[in-house]
Amino acid sequence: MAAMTTTERVLLGPAAGDVLAAVLEPAGLRVERWGRDAVHARPGAETSVGYVVGTRPAGAPAAEPVTHHLTVTTADVDGPGVARVRVGDAALAVWAHPDDPALPALRTASTPDLLAGVLAGAGDATRVTALRTVAYRPLRRAVLAAGTDTGDRWAKVLRADRSTGLVTRLALLRGVDVPVPATVAHTPGLVVLGSAAGRPLADHLMAGDAPHPGAVLELLSRVAAVPADALPARPPWSARLEQYVAALVDHAPDLADVVRWTADAVHAAVAVTDPGPAGVTHGDLHPANLWWDGATGLGLVDVDTLGPGLLVDDLACLLAHTSVLPTLDPGYRAVPGWRDALLREADRVVDPVGLRARAAAVLLSLAASRPAEHLVRAWALLARDLVPRPVRGVPVPAPGTTERRAS
Repeated sequence: MAAMTTTERVLLGPAAGDVLAAVLEPAGLRVERWGRDAVHARPGAETSVGYVVGTRPAGAPAAEPVTHHLTVTTADVDGPGVARVRVGDAALAVWAHPDDPALPALRTASTPDLLAGVLAGAGDATRVTALRTVAYRPLRRAVLAAGTDTGDRWAKVLRADRSTGLVTRLALLRGVDVPVPATVAHTPGLVVLGSAAGRPLADHLMAGDAPHPGAVLELLSRVAAVPADALPARPPWSARLEQYVAALVDHAPDLADVVRWTADAVHAAVAVTDPGPAGVTHGDLHPANLWWDGATGLGLVDVDTLGPGLLVDDLACLLAHTSVLPTLDPGYRAVPGWRDALLREADRVVDPVGLRARAAAVLLSLAASRPAEHLVRAWALLARDLVPRPVRGVPVPAPGTTERRAS
């Protein structure tokens, strides 16, 4: 069992109930039940945990229960609706959804009448008929799907200083004939988009009818035509490897030998391999961000990270995220064959050793993001098995040594 820090014990253990009560009881609410909804760990940065909390007014046991969605974070944030709580030596910030202090537009995106007002102001829909949260990363971003009287819309919430950058990136991609969703409305911190054409590549991989990986290389060649001087660069995962290693070793010390060996092998391979073509890249290329339509071909969504980089890092990101799909759902039976075809295509344009090493770095980043315990282990071992070896004669940790201690 990994040793937990004080903060982890608070956020992930029963002491979290004390934090929730400390926030809600001063408002006259008694906590009757609570549960963790999501854990968001950023190695080297903050950890945020979402909770679903059931309450009743204190002194009114017959009153109807009320459900609250609270987020507790280790980040040093403040703002309207943020409560500061200290439990032991852990300083925490707490807010109720949707009052994320870094995403002030989240309330607008989460309120049908307010979102409809934004759409009507842009000459689009006048009524939001359905609304659901698709993704939420506290303090970072959120995506909501909205049904409206003019069709489906996607509300993307970002930090206020980043929404203009997203609109710019979408326009640049349209300029080089890359299919992306239409920009319907834009206010600070909120970009509303039309639907992407087709379905995510992940859906096609599940169904077994994914396009040939050569289509990915063709798409990325068009992305590379975007003017590189228009956007900031994004560091590759291999450049942040030490953060992931530290987080993994701290959380899963039984995997320390595997993780450290893999990281050393990644560093060695990246140092001696040709980085290959540079240009504008997607920056977070995975099967949910690639959409396939038989008429328009492959397109992109979630282009917030578009910027100068290396083709090999985009391909490494896609390789890593594709590799983990069968660990998430056994229905991804077509993935191994598609992945092998992707490697054959990619090996023609980037260094094969560098590609696999950089993909291993992405896998370690995924393992460090605090998925379910069995996935931490599975993804760390996938990274070890993917990185080329032998590397300068370094021995590979043998199955049945470190692995047995984890079971």
